[in-house]
Amino acid sequence: MEVFTDLSQYSMIFAVVGAILFVLGFLLKGNAKKDTAAGVISMILITVGVIGLFFAAAQWISQSVSGWNFFSDRML
Repeated sequence: MEVFTDLSQYSMIFAVVGAILFVLGFLLKGNAKKDTAAGVISMILITVGVIGLFFAAAQWISQSVSGWNFFSDRML
């Protein structure tokens, strides 16, 4: 689990790279008329981009929930 803790400090980088790959995949998919290679590459770019965005979102959500525990304990 230390691997995920170490990677959590790079969540902004994962989000930016994921968003760029996601957009590039969609642009490539739009330009690929019926080319199989371009379709496969665009799906790979979209998939890797979505995985990067999901990882960053999961890290941000877990950080906000852990921060909420601090505030909810103080309210009681």
